[in-house]
Amino acid sequence: MEQFRDALALVDRYGARRLLLVTEDVHVTGQGAERPVPGQAVLGGLALAVAPESAGSWAHWVDLASG
Repeated sequence: MEQFRDALALVDRYGARRLLLVTEDVHVTGQGAERPVPGQAVLGGLALAVAPESAGSWAHWVDLASG
């Protein structure tokens, strides 16, 4: 969470309008022995709130598989 807060502070400081958030194993595909990490889903939810809260800004959320 602290890194997300820091990233938003940098977005505000430099007037950036784009944010890319990368998480790992929030979603599982059903293939292999994947184990979800739901705690990171909070970050994805926060990323979804960037556009409505910051006019002209957008965020993309990419969830990667560890395996």
